[in-house]
Amino acid sequence: MKECLARLPKRVWKIMVLADSAFFGGALLNYLESCQYLIKVKLKNLVNLLMAQAWRKSRRNPNIETAEFRLSMRRLEASPQICCRTDIG
Repeated sequence: MKECLARLPKRVWKIMVLADSAFFGGALLNYLESCQYLIKVKLKNLVNLLMAQAWRKSRRNPNIETAEFRLSMRRLEASPQICCRTDIG
């Protein structure tokens, strides 16, 4: 990953990384903290975790709610920020 990012031209100012659960490890996530990234992964107790969050209605669409929170993980130096969206309509 470091080599790929190092090859990008200097004019690239935004990087989005998409990975699957095979990449859900401490080293990569710690490295990606400077980028936006999305990793699809199964989390234990996901329903309870999402129900415990403070959900906000979208200003633009009352049928959409969003929540943002940090997920503590022992393998990571920093807790990744989780952004969720649901359509309730």
